[in-house]
Formats: sequence, structure tokens, C-alpha cells
Amino acid sequence: MNKIITIIITLFFITSIASADEIEEILKEYPRMNVGILVENLKTGKEIYSLNPKKLRVAASVTKAFTAYAALEYLGKDFQYSTKILENNKDLYFKFSGDPSFTKKNLINLISKLKTKSISRNIIIDDFAFDQEYLGPGWAWDDSKFCFSAPISAIIINENCFSSILKPNGKITSSKIHAKFNNNLIAKKDARCLPKLYARSDNSYDLNGCLNNIGPDIRLNIAYQNPRKMISSVIKDILKKQKIKFNGKIIFKEAPKQSKVLVQHKSAPLSQLLKKMMKESNNLYAESFLKTIDNNLHKTPGSFSQGTAMVKSLGDFKEARIVDGSGTSRYNAIAPDQLIELFTKAYKSKNWPYFYSSLAVSSIDGSLEKKFTDHKHLKGQIFAKTGNMSGVKNLVGYYKDKIFVIMINNYNCSTKEINKVEEEILSILLKK
Repeated sequence: MNKIITIIITLFFITSIASADEIEEILKEYPRMNVGILVENLKTGKEIYSLNPKKLRVAASVTKAFTAYAALEYLGKDFQYSTKILENNKDLYFKFSGDPSFTKKNLINLISKLKTKSISRNIIIDDFAFDQEYLGPGWAWDDSKFCFSAPISAIIINENCFSSILKPNGKITSSKIHAKFNNNLIAKKDARCLPKLYARSDNSYDLNGCLNNIGPDIRLNIAYQNPRKMISSVIKDILKKQKIKFNGKIIFKEAPKQSKVLVQHKSAPLSQLLKKMMKESNNLYAESFLKTIDNNLHKTPGSFSQGTAMVKSLGDFKEARIVDGSGTSRYNAIAPDQLIELFTKAYKSKNWPYFYSSLAVSSIDGSLEKKFTDHKHLKGQIFAKTGNMSGVKNLVGYYKDKIFVIMINNYNCSTKEINKVEEEILSILLKK
């Protein structure tokens, strides 16, 4: 028996050394990359492989895994957002809760349930579930005009985003968008032409530069800059279309606690909403969950600072730097061993099934749908969270009885090449 155990241990170390040599050979081609790797046995916690596991690196969207775990722990799998229309003797109140899934159709349905032909009092918008800090610390200013950096307000309609099509002739086509374009584009036959979009705080947008007039249509996915101005326009538009006369003003303040609920819309449970955040890596959902954690626990307007403090308090994460819920900020810095701790905690939690089912699956769905298709033993077997931005390629997740993290920062090669590097390393580490 002792001989068998000795043989097994010897084979394990030989395999480990062989794996290390293979990985070293791959990384030798990229001497300037900052790489951190850690693989452990999920059930025993025994280390299988490590490379710089304690060094902090730009986290990108793997930060969302912290937010998902915290949302399940603090809010619970059955938590639902509620958007309400209330009244008291004087005014009508629209109370928004930061529901990231709330749409214009939902709002139209709420207003139609009022079954009125006239509103002669003021409409008060209560958006104080969250603070008025719309952008997270360290978010790139030039990203704020795009949907993936939409403002994080308690007012959310269609993810605070709209789409327009820019035609080769320089014209913009879109439906009712509650925004204004100042179009200064010059269309001409020049493949070097690039349009430039500038956003203003009043939801107006300048389009400058030139556009190749024989190029394809360009889809613009644009974030509203001012949720309050947007919702005022949307409500007035809905009232007009439903032929409801409105003679009052739209004002922003908190609804009195004694207000009567007339109608309300409830979101899907958190366990379902998490899947969109994690599988699709949706930034707005993540930040809404973060601020909701703060608002729900402290009964004060949810904020980035207090939300992240609550997230970090769930483990030994004091040395991690977490400043938002989505990983949009380059200020976020997390080490592989901290991610291993988080995913181990999730595995041992009562909420494990909901955390696990929210992860993207290799070659199946989400951000891993087109990944690991060339590695048969990995197809449909990796359940993980990706984290990508310029120069950053991270992945953390589960593979059978293993838990793994690979963090690559400061690479300077094509997306195709870095994807291949990541997949080759994981294919070696996650052998049968």
C-alpha cells in the first residue's frame, strides 16, 4: 500500500513539473506580461499550481464575482426590485428603486394602470434609493458616452441607453430617443475618416469629423448622461401618447413614507438577474446591485464607497482594491489568491447553486460561448467569470473538482493571440 501511495505522489509531482515546464515555455515568448496563476483542489484546498498568486493585478470584470456573491449574501436569492407609483393628498409620486431590468414598456404599463384621463397635480420623481454619483471612481471619461458606462442612477429605463444608426451619408436614423444630436459630420469617400462623438450633460450629443460615404452603417449604442432629464421626457411622452392631460410640474424629491401605493412593478428575483450580470458581464446590473446592497442595509442612498465596503467585509479582502461593482475602473486590483478565497466561500455558501448557475459556461453561453471550442475536455466543463479590458485578460472559475485563476496584465498582442495563450495554459492546467 505504501508503495502505491509513493508512486501516486511521485506521478503527481512529475505531472506538476511537466505542467510547469509547458507553461514556462509558453510564457517565455511574452517576457513583459504580468501573469498570475493559481489552481487548487476545490474540496481539499490543496494547491495544484501557482505563479505569482499574491500580486495584485487590474481585475476588470472578475470584480463582478465579488458583487454577485455579496448580493446573494446580503439581499438573498429571492430579492426583487419594486418600482412604484404612489400618491398622497397633494402629489403623485414615481418611486424608482434602481431596477436594472426596468424598461420603458414596464413604465407604460404602470401608467396605463392608473386609468385616468387627467393629472392635475405635480409628478414627483423619487430617485433617492441611490446617490447622485453616476460614474464610478476611475472610470474613463471617454467611455461615459457609451452604454457599457451608462450612469448608475435609481432611475433606470432600458439600461439608460439608446441606439441609433449612422448611415454612410452622415445621417442618423433612430426612433424616439429623448436625446438630441448636433450633427456636424462631413461624408466623403475616404477610408481614413472617423466620426467623433461628444456627449453633453443635457443628453445632447455632438457628431464631428468625417465619415466614409461608401462604408457600412455604424450602430451607436449611447448612454444617457442625465437620467433625470431623460425620465422627465419619457414620462411626458407616455402621458401624451396615452392622452392623459398633465398640468403640473415634474419635481425631484423623496416620497413621504405615508404615501399610498397605487400600482407597482416587481422585477424577476435576484437569482435570475444575476445571470445577465455574470454571463453577459453587464456593468449596469453590477453597479445597481452594489448600490442596492448599501441602500437595503443602511436605508440611505446607495453609494459606490459604502457598497464596496460591504463587499470587502465578507472575507479577508482588506488588501484587495475594489472601488466599483463591475470592474470598469482600472483602480480595481485583486490577486489570484483572493479570487480563490472568494470562489471557495461561494462553494461553501447556501447560495452556491445560484452563484454557480450565474457563471458563463465554456463553448455554451455568455462570455465563454466561443471559447475553448478546440479543447474537447474543456467544452461545457468550465464555469467561470471573464475579465477583459485593454491589456487585461483574466479568468476565474471551476472545472470539475478544481478551482482556478489566471490573470494576465500588460500584454501587447492581438486578442486572438492572447486568447490562444490563455486557452493553452488552461488546457495544460485542467487536464483530466
